[in-house]
This record gives sequence, structure tokens and C-alpha cells, in this order.
Amino acid sequence: MFYMTPSRLHHELDRLWNIDPFVKHTHSGEKQPFTYDGPSIDVEETPDAFMVRAEMPGLEKDQFSVTYEDDHLVIRGEKKQKRECKEGNVQWMECSYGSFERTVHFPSPVESNQVQAKYQNGVLEVRLNKNEASKLKEIPIKFN
Repeated sequence: MFYMTPSRLHHELDRLWNIDPFVKHTHSGEKQPFTYDGPSIDVEETPDAFMVRAEMPGLEKDQFSVTYEDDHLVIRGEKKQKRECKEGNVQWMECSYGSFERTVHFPSPVESNQVQAKYQNGVLEVRLNKNEASKLKEIPIKFN
């Protein structure tokens, strides 16, 4: 399933129709600088766990954190611009920068002391094992 955040969808539609790519347009027509609303994420549920994958290319380990609080996985951080354009003018800019926070709520309890996270090649993967009580159990049916 493909999902795009509302602000990202708005940005892509603006880009398609050749509206100024350096700003986002609010519903009132007001222009604001385009901001980074966080990494794109995928959430997969298996019988035993939830897997969360977040695309976060270019971030260093000190630029983000992962916490689990009250049945919510929270990814916080800041994507900083690495260089300034000192010579010439920027011709096109689609990369966005700034602070972000993404929160994922899970429909069933997880083992909070067994949450595992790994960051490799710009992708954060978090595995949250389901609580034994919340795992789907098939009930045998007796036939007479």
C-alpha cells in the first residue's frame, strides 16, 4: 500500500503543475517555506511482531532518536542542511530540512523491553515483538 503525507502530496502536486517548488501553499493561499515533515514510513504486521521501516537518508546517529512510550513508537530528529550555496543561485531545491517527529500507534500491546532498532544505508528498521496475550491464537473446533 502506498501512502504519502498530506504535505508531501501537496508538494508533489505543486511540482507537477509548476507552482513555485520552494514554498508550500496553505488552504488560504498563503505561501510558507516547505518544511520537512519527517521520514516516510512503512509498518508491517506479522503474527509475532510489528516492523517499522523509516527512510532517513543522510542522517547521522546523533541526529535522531527512537523511543517507545504508552503504546507509541516515536521517531524524533532533525535533518540539517549540510552545505550552503555561497556562489550563484539555487536553481532547484527539493530536499527539505528541519526538525521532525513521527509517531506510530500499535493496535495491540508489544513487549517494550524487547524493542530492537537498526539503522543501515539510510533506513531505520524497528522490530516490536507482540505481547504473548495479544498474539492471534487459532482455536481448535470440535466436530461431533
